[in-house]
Amino acid sequence: MSTQGQVVNFSERLWNNKTLYSVCVDIDGSGEQWFGLGEVRPVANKGDVVSFDVEKRGKYNNVKGGKMTVDVKASPAPASNGKGSQWQQKEGYWQEKAERDVVNDARYNLRAATMMSKDIVLAMYAVGDIKFPAKSNPLEVLTNTIDMVAVDYYARWMAHMPDELEPEPGPADSDDDIPSEEAF
Repeated sequence: MSTQGQVVNFSERLWNNKTLYSVCVDIDGSGEQWFGLGEVRPVANKGDVVSFDVEKRGKYNNVKGGKMTVDVKASPAPASNGKGSQWQQKEGYWQEKAERDVVNDARYNLRAATMMSKDIVLAMYAVGDIKFPAKSNPLEVLTNTIDMVAVDYYARWMAHMPDELEPEPGPADSDDDIPSEEAF
């Protein structure tokens, strides 16, 4: 059975180490319906009018042989930034990714601050710089100290902008700036 309609949406998913594609088509304005393409990536874009033969497999409708023809191309979309295909672009994807990156960076930095503070506090404990108050739980004292140092370290780190962490380019060092061997 031959079918014709306008492409509304696409889907891709991984199944058994294969990428499977589906296309949603508005069939002559009567309603949207999904059709499987198997491993064949669709040749159409959203808005294109396509035609294809339908093959029924159980309760699923598939594009026979994954072959569809574009009868009418949709009018070109507004100019994009030129990065990626329609499969890589999703409305707001890059904004959402940037927001996720900020959250993930903060998590990683807090984790690094905690690990560093743990090392510092345990070194202080090993050399006897940390004293336990009478009737205190040593584990609780160490944990609270690690948390205190981690929060302080994290706050100090977050106060710096990344470009402030890099040294400013300046004039070349003069011979006067080089320490003599006696300094060592």
